[in-house]
Amino acid sequence: MNAAQRMRAMVEGKPADRIGVSAWKHFYLEDRHPEDFFKRTVGFQDAYNWDFVKVSYNGYLMPEAFGADIAWSPDSNTFPTMLKHNVNHPAEWGKLRPASVKDGALRREVDAAARLVEHFKGEVPVLPTIFSPLTAAQEMSCGWLNPWPIMADIQYSPNELHKGLETIAETTERFLEELCRVGIDGVFFATQLACYNRTTKEQYDEFGRKYDLQVLDSIKNKTWFNMIHIHGAEELFFTEIEDYPVQAFNWEDLNSNISLEFARAHSDKILCAGIEHLHDLYEPDRAALKENVRARAEAAVKAAGRGRLILGPGCVVPTDVPEYRLTVLKEVAEELA
Repeated sequence: MNAAQRMRAMVEGKPADRIGVSAWKHFYLEDRHPEDFFKRTVGFQDAYNWDFVKVSYNGYLMPEAFGADIAWSPDSNTFPTMLKHNVNHPAEWGKLRPASVKDGALRREVDAAARLVEHFKGEVPVLPTIFSPLTAAQEMSCGWLNPWPIMADIQYSPNELHKGLETIAETTERFLEELCRVGIDGVFFATQLACYNRTTKEQYDEFGRKYDLQVLDSIKNKTWFNMIHIHGAEELFFTEIEDYPVQAFNWEDLNSNISLEFARAHSDKILCAGIEHLHDLYEPDRAALKENVRARAEAAVKAAGRGRLILGPGCVVPTDVPEYRLTVLKEVAEELA
């Protein structure tokens, strides 16, 4: 089986030749330069033959598209710095206007996806990263490390925030329309606020779920392999969003309140987890690294079964992890077949 055949078998509940395996990381120096980003993404995939390609656009794509002032990464290990957010007061949510998908940052990424789809020719699923509208709003107003302003807007400025979310969702839908037009297989849909330490379920239903489903419903019958990434490691939602129209879930199973056993007991969807991305891959001794990864993989198979499991990290692999160490992930997956 090639990667696409393997993933389609899992999606359809048919036997696959082995568990899936994938990993992804940011390319800070290349991700805004079309030719460099294309070559870097293809090179990373060709080196490891992952079972899907997560297209890791720059983490400030939506703020960039809406005109934020950003200091871009000076080296391969430093995340960009937001110099001025798009929204600095609740009243500014209503001033947002849809970002263009015909030119600028979003067009650049549509063109990148088109080149990747053409290159892999349907043999490897291509999943561009899409941030949920509420996550994009957080990045446009305060950022992941400072969630208090968006949490305050949810509580004290709901009408203003809804106006902003409507504009962001509209832009995201147009972006997805263009991505589907060039033939993507699905999306890697990331949400950073689906957790009880940042929102209540009622708040997330109103400000998160409403717009998540608006966006995801827009690609129904246009894609076949969509994965949701639940970001963070504290008080994550799972059953609250298990009914989302996606085929797979990715999250930090080893650091969070949601174990693989719990997830499998509550969902028959594909589960992408098993590797502790912040520590596992820093082991310098190759034999010890492989032994540790094998133990992780065997535990994941025991917890989730073989049929719908992708061995992978709970979030992006840190950029300072030497890439050669990722080879053991594929080796272990193939040896467990």
